[in-house]
Amino acid sequence: MGKILERIYLALRGARFIGALLLLAVIGALVWSALRLNIEEDITKTFPRTEEFAKYENLYRNSAISGNVVIAIGPRATLGDAAMADIGQRMADDFASIDTALIREVRFGSDASAMEESFGRYVQHLPYFLTATEIDSIFANLDRDGIATRLERTKDRLRSYESIGTKKLLAQDPLGLADPIVQRLQRLQQGSALRIEDGFTFTPDGEYLLVIVSPANPPTETVANNLMVAALEAVVDSQRVATPEADILLFGGPVIAVGNARQIQKDTRLVGGLAGGLIVLLLIIYFRSIITPILFVLPPLFGVLFALGVLAWWQSGISAISIAAGTIVLGIAIDYSFHFFTHYRETGSVRTTLREVSSPMLLGCFTTVLVFFCLNFLHSSVLADFGKFAGLSLIGTAVFALLVLPHLFKAENGKWKMEHREAQAAASRPFSIFDFRLSSKTKLLGFLAIITATVFFYQFAGDVKFEDDLNRINYFPAEMQRAQDLIVGPSDRESIFVLSSGRTLGEAVEGMAAGAFRKTETVRVTSLTDVMLTPAQAQTSIAAWNRHVGGDAINRVSTIRSIGEQQGFKSAFFNGYDGLFTAKEADAEAFYREFILTDDLFRELVFTSDSGFTVVSTVNLPKAEKAAFKETIGKNAPHLE
Repeated sequence: MGKILERIYLALRGARFIGALLLLAVIGALVWSALRLNIEEDITKTFPRTEEFAKYENLYRNSAISGNVVIAIGPRATLGDAAMADIGQRMADDFASIDTALIREVRFGSDASAMEESFGRYVQHLPYFLTATEIDSIFANLDRDGIATRLERTKDRLRSYESIGTKKLLAQDPLGLADPIVQRLQRLQQGSALRIEDGFTFTPDGEYLLVIVSPANPPTETVANNLMVAALEAVVDSQRVATPEADILLFGGPVIAVGNARQIQKDTRLVGGLAGGLIVLLLIIYFRSIITPILFVLPPLFGVLFALGVLAWWQSGISAISIAAGTIVLGIAIDYSFHFFTHYRETGSVRTTLREVSSPMLLGCFTTVLVFFCLNFLHSSVLADFGKFAGLSLIGTAVFALLVLPHLFKAENGKWKMEHREAQAAASRPFSIFDFRLSSKTKLLGFLAIITATVFFYQFAGDVKFEDDLNRINYFPAEMQRAQDLIVGPSDRESIFVLSSGRTLGEAVEGMAAGAFRKTETVRVTSLTDVMLTPAQAQTSIAAWNRHVGGDAINRVSTIRSIGEQQGFKSAFFNGYDGLFTAKEADAEAFYREFILTDDLFRELVFTSDSGFTVVSTVNLPKAEKAAFKETIGKNAPHLE
């Protein structure tokens, strides 16, 4: 191999102009290719590439649960309800004016029209929410006396203060047929870690008022979300200036993702700068020369460019985390230049150096690159990218060191020449810092110390555990931790997701209902199956409903209107029941897709993937009970994740 490289060197030495043009063309092509490579700052790249984690990654990318941004305004004891509501409304208005390509929805306070619309849909689809027993009970008391009694109760509610916020809801269900659904929705809200007061959302302790922003892009779209978070931060900063006594915090998946992306950029620049700077400084001290270290750095720089250029053809993007970690290869890459120059310094001949160095250098490069490429077999995108980037960098470095570097060190008839006497002078300089000799006794003691330390530390190797808490893996500053403690709840509690997947939405709902986990005094559960029936339950309820409605739907509504008019109600007050008392089709899948995927409450608990649908339940529980809860789920409902 050395003779081949020697011939290439001699051929290029006789045609330096052509060689320089060829080098510039290669560099230009690599730069053009590298500029097309997308540098990804996606935190999900740290997730293992397994089927299990693919579902969590899909949840992180597509579920609104992880995608919402929450702005907390408080404390209540300092600001008071009126001031908090005023600040929240101003911020909600400012957020709503941000580009719709960045923000999909801003929620603050109660949306009466949306609630009324949803409630009307609940009423029209009662058999999908009420059990067969509840349906039997309703129709057992739906004779003339039962209707009159229910309307008297509605009249009393309209006369009370309760009617201020429920008048339009009562108009859609004057008989209170959907009362069991309302009770379940209230219990669902109680299962949430947040508090609902007068239509506003507060933190669990009631001290901070919340504004909820739904981004138009998933948390992994850091470019778009960076713009969104910057816009949100600008609004928050202006409110902090206008109301310095207010404590305003930002929290949510996109905020964490953007914060990690920003930190990755800073760390990449810092690590790269420190690694490169320290290596150059070390070389300057060692060789007592400024020019020589520059020549040393050229092969690694070309190697990085080579890796990025080739990766652009291999794949569309690479994780910024992998590039930052890849800077550790600089130490290995510099060795190629060091080996070449050390041999050249001893021989004074480029041709001799190529013959002696090329084979061991290429063999060492091959084995090292092979190890890095083996990282592609691991279940981690970050490590796979790191392996490809590091391996290709070393290949490019070795190519540059053996084909280009020789022409920079010595060219007998060229303009670029490093005199042999300079190399000899460099070799004759003392290196007191690095050149020292050890006695045989010292070497033996050092060897025994290493063996002893190895045996001692080996017994602790099995105690190493992998971190499975993403909050610890992520960049999570103290301000973000404080926001999480305020919004999610006390630090001794934790919210976890329970997933039920299925090819159809009905299968996913059925699987979640069979999860065998329920609310307790310490465990809070937010699940759509606490409100909605499963396909099997809905089929039984619809059969009971159809058995009761028969063919007298028109007469039943007419009876209700007649009794209502006798009690002073207008006929239009009962329009919400038009078409209700008719036979229903037991098509749960069509109902789920029509209702769940469009309802403001439930659509955040469902996301789709290529393999079907996944229903999400949120469980908030003490950290001390997490392990036992997961063990119970694993035993009683292994289909859940």
